[in-house]
Amino acid sequence: MPSRLLLMAPFSMAPIASSPPPPISKHEYQKRQSQISQQLSARSMLIVPNNPTRSRSRDVNHRYRPSSDVLYLSGWLEEEGVLVAFSDATCSTSWHLFVAPKDAERETWTGRRLGVIGAEDEFPIDQAHVIGEFDGWISENIGNVGTIYHVFGEHSELDEMLLRALSEENRDRQRLGKGPHQVIDPREMFAEARLRKSPAEVEQMRYAAQITSAAHKAAMVATSPDMGEWQIEATLEGAFRWLGADGWAYPSIVGGGDNATILHYQANNAPLLAGDLLLVDAGSEYRGYTSDVTRTWPISGSFSTEQRVLYNLVLSAQEAAINACVVGAPYDEPHNVAKEILAQGLHDLGVFSESMDSILENFLQLVYMHNTSHWIGLDVHDVGVYRPDDSPRLLEEGMVLTIEPGIYIARWRSDLDMIDSRWKGIGVRIEDDVHITSDGPDVLSADCPKTIDEIESLMCSS
Repeated sequence: MPSRLLLMAPFSMAPIASSPPPPISKHEYQKRQSQISQQLSARSMLIVPNNPTRSRSRDVNHRYRPSSDVLYLSGWLEEEGVLVAFSDATCSTSWHLFVAPKDAERETWTGRRLGVIGAEDEFPIDQAHVIGEFDGWISENIGNVGTIYHVFGEHSELDEMLLRALSEENRDRQRLGKGPHQVIDPREMFAEARLRKSPAEVEQMRYAAQITSAAHKAAMVATSPDMGEWQIEATLEGAFRWLGADGWAYPSIVGGGDNATILHYQANNAPLLAGDLLLVDAGSEYRGYTSDVTRTWPISGSFSTEQRVLYNLVLSAQEAAINACVVGAPYDEPHNVAKEILAQGLHDLGVFSESMDSILENFLQLVYMHNTSHWIGLDVHDVGVYRPDDSPRLLEEGMVLTIEPGIYIARWRSDLDMIDSRWKGIGVRIEDDVHITSDGPDVLSADCPKTIDEIESLMCSS
């Protein structure tokens, strides 16, 4: 019934639960810059280039997405741009942004630019410069710094320029010790700053999750056995844009039947078959902030007995893992909680006949082979060390992580031959985005249905 899809998407989609939040303020960007400035040594330079454009084919580029670190520190969105912090001998830091100049001819083809004046007026920087001046500005100022903060390996031309500056011998370097003598990777500094989200960041992420939840609901309503995975993908990603998101945060995973047992399945080109489950892992991005939500639902609208049992087991593990997301808990506590519940459930159901200890140690990883959580923020797998000093990081207020246990029992895997065939072809994952607060876990994606009754009721109402 192609008409079913046309009628529901996007025109009958449920509205978002709240209005869009205000954008990140200039004041917040300046606080972030100040936090980084305090960590820079005297006479140093921090260089943060934007992402390069990426060719898709010939003269067609992929849709541009700025560097997350440039976004975090300035909010700059245009394709060209290099952000530089310059710390003088007194540790007074100025922030400079190098941007593409105004150019009516180029702008006619590729879009309006802010230029130098627009960048200075609208963004939290001390001074803007034309990107063509970057090499000369660096050459002029690099002799006055001893330390460069920069990530090598991402921009070859910039790397070569800095390597020349580091190796260059001149009279000032020889007589006065002037010029750069060390390079420090700033990624750890950025990661620690980005790991704890501000209230404004959490609200961007909550709104992204609300868009994602509405899109998942639209996809549930649209699903029927006469469709293809690609049509559900189109429903989801069309809903993201229809509802105001930047687009997807990562390529959508839409896997029916055995395809649901492939963790990063992205072909999305198989027909949906009656009686199978459909696993959808899809999230929108809003103002650079990501969401990451997975739901699993029956293509025919109702769960079979085996599907229902395994689904409720994963849901129980997920709910317990979410409840473990409290301030002061080790980062891996939700994972350990989920593993215990999944192992006990698989033992009680007879999916595995071995002892609990043996299931936990040897067999669970056959059907649950990934961690329960990862950080999320400006990147879907966001920055932040999980085990500083080789110990699990303790959860703190403001951190945001996913909770996503699953069970994947593929028909096509010979290493699962010991499992009864009635469980085969079932892949279930349930994933939410959880904000750590002193009052307990705050589920940003709570609008997305996940109990069996909620899912079947929604699908049967269409």
